[in-house]
Amino acid sequence: MSQIKSITAEISNAINLRVERGEIVNLRDFTHQFVAQKSISGEDADFFRICTFAKVQEVAGSCIKKFNTKQAKSSIDILLPGFERLQLAYPVMRGGNQMLVPIELMSMQELSQRAEEYEGMAKGCLDHASEIRAYIYARVASNDNTPDMKVAA
Repeated sequence: MSQIKSITAEISNAINLRVERGEIVNLRDFTHQFVAQKSISGEDADFFRICTFAKVQEVAGSCIKKFNTKQAKSSIDILLPGFERLQLAYPVMRGGNQMLVPIELMSMQELSQRAEEYEGMAKGCLDHASEIRAYIYARVASNDNTPDMKVAA
């Protein structure tokens, strides 16, 4: 396994473990703690610490995004047992900080906001479907029922 894959797996496992334990993951704090556990020394240690922090934050952020409704498909490993769609945790902004909050620690307001987000996504999908149907009807009405079959060169 390459070093970046190994580090990505380590970060992902650490985040998943915290979620499984019912802990909130503050992206910035997690990144600081993860980097602090690593031995970075030498003349250019500050440079490498800054670069490491940026990369760890990027990787940890992408791990948190797998819980984001807009970013990833729900997979069985992030679902709350007994539910088909409800997740173990959701990304939440608190005090300007990106957090991954286990569902049982989310406020009623945060849960309501998440439900409204899903309802908005559903409305957007229905609106999109309506526009496709209107396009179909307009195309049928103009007797242009065959798509342009030209292939780009």
